[in-house]
Amino acid sequence: MRNSRRRWTGAVLAAMLAALAGLVGFTEGRTSELRYALSIQDNARVGYDLPIQVRHPGMLTVRAEWSGSRVLFFRLERPDGSEMHRTGSSPLRIDMPVEPEHLTGEEPWKLIIRGLAMRGSGEGTLVVRAPQPPEAPDPGSSPSASNGEATEARPPRVVPHGSPPAWSRFVVATEGFRETLARSDAPDACRWQTPLMTFLDDRTDDLLKQSEAPSRSTREALDGIVKTIRRVEGLRSSDDPLLIGPPPEDPDRRTAWLRLRGEEIRTLEAELDDVSSDLARGHAPELEDEAWPLRLMACITACERHFEERVRLGEGRATNLDLANDQWDRVLAAGRTLAALVAVEGDHAGTN
Repeated sequence: MRNSRRRWTGAVLAAMLAALAGLVGFTEGRTSELRYALSIQDNARVGYDLPIQVRHPGMLTVRAEWSGSRVLFFRLERPDGSEMHRTGSSPLRIDMPVEPEHLTGEEPWKLIIRGLAMRGSGEGTLVVRAPQPPEAPDPGSSPSASNGEATEARPPRVVPHGSPPAWSRFVVATEGFRETLARSDAPDACRWQTPLMTFLDDRTDDLLKQSEAPSRSTREALDGIVKTIRRVEGLRSSDDPLLIGPPPEDPDRRTAWLRLRGEEIRTLEAELDDVSSDLARGHAPELEDEAWPLRLMACITACERHFEERVRLGEGRATNLDLANDQWDRVLAAGRTLAALVAVEGDHAGTN
């Protein structure tokens, strides 16, 4: 073990220096974000060991992109020893829920990145987003329904006579989502629900007062979220033995089952990454200032991880058990509401 550590020392030190030199920004407030430069040297191992300060519950996100074909291993460790890991080519993302019980000490969390020595160099960027502190309510805004809190009564929404049926379906779905949030007393660990409710209310006002629907690019981005929710729900509720098991007892058949199942899961996780990356890159300009889409995608990804692991490891050992139990019904309700919004077109629905 000591010799193994010595073999890594030079690579880790060089990578750490490159990472520290590549630190380009840190902001505190709505988000705590660290950006690092990734340096991949030709015929050299990749080794990063980065401490991460986590002070608030929510979702800890690690996102990396790099040039070249190198496959990297990422492991995100909580101070209590629990972890999440991903292995793959660029881009790669990990979303780890942070519950209050994970914040019992001052010991930092740890991100470990490894890669085998191979031909070819590359450069990239690593982004670490720590959970943000709870947002103080805006004194001038009307409260939205969330987690059973008392809310201001809203006047009934009147859909103009002769409006397309899709308008009515969207308004009904939005009110149904509001009721879903109001009935729940589970915490919103990913903090997407109230901002989404505000977004839906704003889109309802735009539609009913100005006949204005979201642009095509926004509806396409929302449709991507809807499709990922449906795909993860398909994983959760599937009756396909390849997805839900149980794993075969015969070692050879079990190996084949794990391989085939792994291919299906990697395809699903790649779709989740693609939608998150498109949102992060601003492919839908109207959503650039909205925090909830990426938070919702982080929650969907964390739930997918639980539904996948519970087949292999058992319900009790699978990560994100409490989060999936608390969030998934509301994620499904959000998916139904966003699907109704995607179907809406108004007099001013743009083509961008």
